[in-house]
Amino acid sequence: MTKGAPLRTLLLGLAACMAFSGLAKGEVVYNNLNTANTGTSKAFDGSSSPTSGWLYWAQKFKVNSNTNTLDWVSLNLYQTNSTSNANFDVKIYNSSGADPGTAIYTLASGIGVSSLGGQKSSVWSIGGGINLGATTLNSGQDYWIVVNTSAGDANFLWAQGPSNPTGLGSSGTNNNIAWATDSGYNFGGQIAVPEPGTLLLGTLAACSGAAGAWWKRRKRKATQPETTDQPATA
Repeated sequence: MTKGAPLRTLLLGLAACMAFSGLAKGEVVYNNLNTANTGTSKAFDGSSSPTSGWLYWAQKFKVNSNTNTLDWVSLNLYQTNSTSNANFDVKIYNSSGADPGTAIYTLASGIGVSSLGGQKSSVWSIGGGINLGATTLNSGQDYWIVVNTSAGDANFLWAQGPSNPTGLGSSGTNNNIAWATDSGYNFGGQIAVPEPGTLLLGTLAACSGAAGAWWKRRKRKATQPETTDQPATA
């Protein structure tokens, strides 16, 4: 073994610990994905006095740890007419009182409605570590996932779940000038952010402690004089 091999072994061990602890991501901050396809749906039809939907729909979620990265967003968006030529955007909004405030980050834009599945259980997803750059989602604050289409399209729908929990999402109209609460349902979706750093730091501390103990034992062994067993002389 070469002189640098023990150090390389130590570094590789620490890297493995960090990689393992990094897998502990994905704290789900909102999840109604599994029940959403049993509920009704809301359409994006753009009418000024809507009976079935608005240009904007939103679902509230709360961030429980400081992060500037989302892990994934999955929403029950679907279409009932694959020839639709409308596009939709998905954005993160901050909160203004009990309603969505202003857009702070665009997750996706110009997505064709016709590219969606045709069932209530169809899922539109974006993930793989979404770097928000300079946009920070702050601990304990409410945010909104907002889906909107610039062209009214009654064939574009967001499936909903059968419950009405505290912090129900709201629907918007008139280009976000006014928001009205949907009193019956919340939207089907799943939003995940990295877990709080406690587990990560604890894992790294354990890895570092074990590595430090191993290194000290190695150095102590290297500095001790070698002993040889010799037969006693008369």
